[in-house]
Amino acid sequence: MTTEYEAFTAGRACVRIDDLCVVEMTGDDRTTVLNNLTTNDFKRLEVDHGWETFITDVRGRAIGHVCGFNESQRMLMLGCGSQGETLASHIDRYIIREDAVITDRSEAFVGWLISGQQEPVIEGFTPAEAPRLACGTLAIGDASASWFQLPWTSGQDCLVVASANAAEAVEKWLTEQDFPVVDGQVLESARIAAGWPRFGIDCSDANLPQEVDRNEQTISFTKGCYLGQETIARLDALGQVQKKLVKMQISGDAVPATGTKLIDTDKPCGEIRSAIASPTDGQVIAIGYVRRKWFDAGSQLQVADSDQTATVL
Repeated sequence: MTTEYEAFTAGRACVRIDDLCVVEMTGDDRTTVLNNLTTNDFKRLEVDHGWETFITDVRGRAIGHVCGFNESQRMLMLGCGSQGETLASHIDRYIIREDAVITDRSEAFVGWLISGQQEPVIEGFTPAEAPRLACGTLAIGDASASWFQLPWTSGQDCLVVASANAAEAVEKWLTEQDFPVVDGQVLESARIAAGWPRFGIDCSDANLPQEVDRNEQTISFTKGCYLGQETIARLDALGQVQKKLVKMQISGDAVPATGTKLIDTDKPCGEIRSAIASPTDGQVIAIGYVRRKWFDAGSQLQVADSDQTATVL
């Protein structure tokens, strides 16, 4: 997998994503509805731009982690894995008299992710300055597609999205553009190496957004009221969380399983959520949660039931 990983991380290959979460919202009140249910400020978002955001419940817990985009006729939420049905159902409960329709479109679309700094560049792909994201359209023969800037493995990943019916044509076009499709495990390795959390594995509705440590990219502390805002604002006022998602380097060759505990003198102090052996040098990298005492880079914990050490990066 080393050759494919190097090609992908250098922007010279793509990974096909069949389990892409795609949730669409239309109607004149779509922006207001989304703004009332998410941590970022969608009322300030220009057309053809996006934000990374959490969708929260009344307790302030994260029930989804997506990138939301303001297209001219719709709001589109894109994410990893099977979040679509849950998010659509949750948002629909809060549409009462508003002119808004929420639809889970995940099964209708396929995505192909190209890591940042593409070479050659996808025509028209123009990344926005962080924390904003950008989006646009592509014409691929008779098929229509869209591109979206995502932060999954870098700040400038390009996700090409097309209908499932056009998948064969788009994949052929990508190959002709010198972006061959490589194994999906390559993306898993790249996103862990970058510290990107996959919802359902690295974060879930058990977490408060601040625990995932993407505050600058996902949370507006000035936008006003939204569902769960009181909990998130109170945590910000306190100035700390008790646990946080961090990237770690693991000694030795063994790759710890999801859920492996991190300990200090036999006391549980954290947990590994995702881990890989780097395809390039074999170094084991993980992301997981540690308690506040071990937030700082260089902090060390023992990997439970092993002689391995986890060092916070």
